[in-house]
Amino acid sequence: MSVIAMLICFNSFAATEYHGRALYGLVGNVKSVKWKTKAKRLYPESNPSFFENGLLCNSTLFYDSDGYPIGSSMVANNKFSTTVDVKYGEDHRVGQITETSQSYGSNFTTTDDFEYSPDGMLVKETVTETDVKSGKAKKVEMRYSDYQFDSTGNWISRSVTSITTKENGSTKTSEFVETRTITYF
Repeated sequence: MSVIAMLICFNSFAATEYHGRALYGLVGNVKSVKWKTKAKRLYPESNPSFFENGLLCNSTLFYDSDGYPIGSSMVANNKFSTTVDVKYGEDHRVGQITETSQSYGSNFTTTDDFEYSPDGMLVKETVTETDVKSGKAKKVEMRYSDYQFDSTGNWISRSVTSITTKENGSTKTSEFVETRTITYF
C-alpha cells in the first residue's frame, strides 16, 4: 500500500467514533494501557494503544456500524489461521470473545466468557481452551475483587483469584494483584 493510500485510509477513520476501548472496559479518552498481570488473556492486544477516535492501533479488528469491535480474521501462508469473534451483552459490555486457531495440523477454540455484577463491574472471566481434534479442554476461571480506580473511573488495581482446571480434572489456584497504568490524551 502506498503512503498516499495509507493516509487516505487513516483519514477515513478520523471522521468516525470507534469503541475499541470497550474490549478493555475502559472509559474516557484513553491513549494507552500498560498491564502488569500473571493472567493470560485472549484480548487482541495485551498493552493496547488507541487513536483519539477510539480505534485500536496496530489491529486487524473489524468494527460494526456503531463502531464496536466485532472480530478479526487472519490467514498466513495457508499454514496458520485465526478468527476472533466478539459478542456484547448489556450496555455494550463484552460478553464473550471466541478465537478459533489452526496451525500446522492443530485446531483450537478458545472462549473467554465475562460476567458482571449488577453495577457493571467484571467479577468473573472464564477462559476455556479446547483441542478440537481430541476434545480435551483446559479451563481458567478468574475472579476479580478489591478494585481501585483512577479519577476517570477506570480500574488501576484489582485482586485476582485464578483457578486452572487441566484436562485430567486437577486444579491449581493462585492469587495475585494486577495493575494497569493508563495514559490519556
